[in-house]
Amino acid sequence: MAKGVKKIKWTGKGKVIASKSIPNKKVTIDADQVVSFEVESWYNETTEQEKKKNLTWILQDRKKQTIIIQKVQAANVPKEINIPKELCGPFQYYLEASLGGKRDFHNETGLYISGYAPAKLISSKWSQVYDGKDIRKTYFFSYGEKVYLNLKTEGLNGHQNLQIFIFRHLNFQTDPAVFKYTNVLVIDGEINLEITSSFTWYTAIKDIKQTEEFYIKIYDPVAKVYITDEKEIMLHF
Repeated sequence: MAKGVKKIKWTGKGKVIASKSIPNKKVTIDADQVVSFEVESWYNETTEQEKKKNLTWILQDRKKQTIIIQKVQAANVPKEINIPKELCGPFQYYLEASLGGKRDFHNETGLYISGYAPAKLISSKWSQVYDGKDIRKTYFFSYGEKVYLNLKTEGLNGHQNLQIFIFRHLNFQTDPAVFKYTNVLVIDGEINLEITSSFTWYTAIKDIKQTEEFYIKIYDPVAKVYITDEKEIMLHF
């Protein structure tokens, strides 16, 4: 017969966004705050003595493939979760509590958890190597040269289909888009895009100048909005 934790629940501590949550299944919490969880019910065969033993709280990815944090603590002590803004977004965690320290792959005794923060671009840089130094002010790229774009974001973690448009800067009102990158991933709050197709930008430009300036726009096709920075600007150089 089954023993152990049958279901966990939100304790009421911290802010949960009801419109983005599903009762007994998914909890969406506000960024940068402490939200706590506790045991809601036990399987019938669990003795009162067992209910007083330590629990192993296991935070993992939504597919239960990777353990992110695992911690043993007293059964009467709530488990606290804090999701920073850069890790908020579509990415879902799965939290469960185990009496024996093992994950339950057959029953959903836990809850799916995600964090919410407004989608924002925090910083950007162009580099010659992956996650290298920002060289926008010191180096001019040639068409066809490999370029690395790094974007730090908030509220977008786990997105798999963002779009990045490359624009040629002329006068803003009529600036043409010269290329579009699709299915762009956001991993741990960052976009790291390796650009090997910059020569195609060249073929899309009319009346080319000796030196050209480009900028990007980041589009979320799900929300159908362009992602802005902290100044609400959607053009990112």
